[in-house]
Amino acid sequence: MVIARSASGPAGLSVTLAASLPVMRSDSVAAVLVKVCVTGVSTLFVMVSESVAWFKQLGREVMGTHRLPVYATPSMAGFLKGNLPWSRLVKLENIVLEEMEVAPARELALTPSLRVTPIRVPHRDEDSDTVAYLVRGPRRAVLWLPDIDRWEKWDRRLPDILADPSIVAFVDGTFYSADEIPGRSLEDIPHPLVPDTLRLLAGMDVRGRIFFTHLNHTNRLLWDEGAAADVSRAGAGVAFEGQTIELGAGRQPGAGRE
Repeated sequence: MVIARSASGPAGLSVTLAASLPVMRSDSVAAVLVKVCVTGVSTLFVMVSESVAWFKQLGREVMGTHRLPVYATPSMAGFLKGNLPWSRLVKLENIVLEEMEVAPARELALTPSLRVTPIRVPHRDEDSDTVAYLVRGPRRAVLWLPDIDRWEKWDRRLPDILADPSIVAFVDGTFYSADEIPGRSLEDIPHPLVPDTLRLLAGMDVRGRIFFTHLNHTNRLLWDEGAAADVSRAGAGVAFEGQTIELGAGRQPGAGRE
């Protein structure tokens, strides 16, 4: 996800889902991370332990970044500093780690009109902790929550968050049904099923404000037009590369597929 501000100022703030890192340019980033580009300053937000495998691409073999600020929880920062190949990025100053505490309403002001709040979410946390991010612009906000065990295990309620009509949410859509992984129980790899999330939001006006991301290759939304139609009738959608949410303009949130 790329968060960018145009030269026109705060009214040009937007969030865009970007290309994957192996083919990325210096101004894009894998969709499982947040990158903020404001007046020429690039910042990465480390979101979950799964997302750091590609970090070696920032080293001298590929991008060769220099002192790229990377914001992370203390747990994630410790993981990056204590394990190769990521610790080499720190040693060679390809990245500079900035620790951010996860606490209610603990916002990080990137500019006077752009704020980011990390929110802890329950997940397996095998190597580090897991957080979502709430990115607020002048008029709109984006909740980026691609990984969570179960909605009922969270100390927040997704319907309460989406009661704010300015928020567009990208949420965990890993699995559509519990039988997608033969021989494995979802108790071992917990994620909320897409229909369960839709039932949680039933009765709410979320059209254009809820999108599923982080789809597993077994998820029928990738090929089943009937399942995709069911999701659309519920007012939701599937995130796609290049999707843009305007944070500072008055346009409707969540454009359709282009």
